[in-house]
Amino acid sequence: MLCLAGLADLRRHLDLPPAPDSDDPRLFAALQIASHAIETYCARHFVPKLEIFVQGAPRAAPEITLQNDLLQAISIADANGIIALEAVEMLPPSGSASALRRNDGGVFAGELTLEGWWGWHDSPEQLWVNANDTVRSDPLSFDATVLEVLSIEGEDVLGRAPRFQPGSLLRIGDELLGVIKTDPITNLLTLERGANGTTSATHLRGAQIRVYRTPLALHDLALRYAAWLVQHPDPPPDSLIAALSPFRRFQVK
Repeated sequence: MLCLAGLADLRRHLDLPPAPDSDDPRLFAALQIASHAIETYCARHFVPKLEIFVQGAPRAAPEITLQNDLLQAISIADANGIIALEAVEMLPPSGSASALRRNDGGVFAGELTLEGWWGWHDSPEQLWVNANDTVRSDPLSFDATVLEVLSIEGEDVLGRAPRFQPGSLLRIGDELLGVIKTDPITNLLTLERGANGTTSATHLRGAQIRVYRTPLALHDLALRYAAWLVQHPDPPPDSLIAALSPFRRFQVK
């Protein structure tokens, strides 16, 4: 399970020293639990996934409401065959789509098969941020779980540091990679390869690395939720749960 915030962020939130210690596994587990609980409560994915999703169309219609949030469509097909991407509008036109509309006079008929990047984000154009770093391994083979970077402690293009931390989700080409562990002395990242529906691939030295940017409000809520789990034995307070309400998704039957 990937996280909505990173381990270094949680250490700062708890006013702990930045250097890792024996308590890190417990902190990382709290981040994973908090992230899962937030996505479950809100009934939507925030961390992007590459997935083929099949949805039934109750009747032939020019517009269909989606059961999940769509960031980017790769291919669309219905009972009549493949539908050209340019024949379909995503609604709303900015942000994650909750519906699709034919703009070519056609209709969606029967079972709909959609391949794409799924998830919700308030600013999809800022979903992936340039890490200001590249692959230093020569190359990073498809089965390698350790990646060398120029610097772990540097800043990304938004000025955030460290640019890499446990809980970060990276994108190299079309592969997503989850950061499990970092070593600031050797600048090596221990990775989960082929994360969230993607396929592990070989990446050449110099390939650009991008980092998933969690929506700021959700990032802060994930830190608050994880900090509560670390510091208290009882469930998070109602005030924290209520703060998640604006991010809940209505359920499509």
